[in-house]
Amino acid sequence: MGRGTVRTRAKGRSRGNTRKGKSRVIVFRINPHALALLDALIETETQGVKREGQSGELASYTQMLPSTWKAIAIDTIGYVPELTEVNEKYVVARTLEKWVAKGLTDEQIYLKWNSGQYKVHKQGINKWGQRYDTIAYTQKALKNLQL
Repeated sequence: MGRGTVRTRAKGRSRGNTRKGKSRVIVFRINPHALALLDALIETETQGVKREGQSGELASYTQMLPSTWKAIAIDTIGYVPELTEVNEKYVVARTLEKWVAKGLTDEQIYLKWNSGQYKVHKQGINKWGQRYDTIAYTQKALKNLQL
């Protein structure tokens, strides 16, 4: 499969000659640059390890708040599915793909992911007592994107 392809396995009934309980492959085409952005985002957020954040983020690879997961899932697929690795990567990749299509730069995309805004750099301590620095975060993500 090419770099712009997400491949998943699903169980259950489907049309055609797939029987109940048998696996089937579902293939989605996603912009290769959006997948590269996703890979760098995961490396920046969790180094590829699914875990909860220290500021209320869900146990995930991309460190999303529950409200973020709900919003991007509904925007992308119309409902909020279980937060599995496949669902998370698909929904986040599609979200990044939309932001690329809107003309956001890589820097703006990482700023938006980190703070919800893409025009303002921020530093400080959040309500959970965790330090944040959108400039440092964006630089780290851009460095991971180049690897």
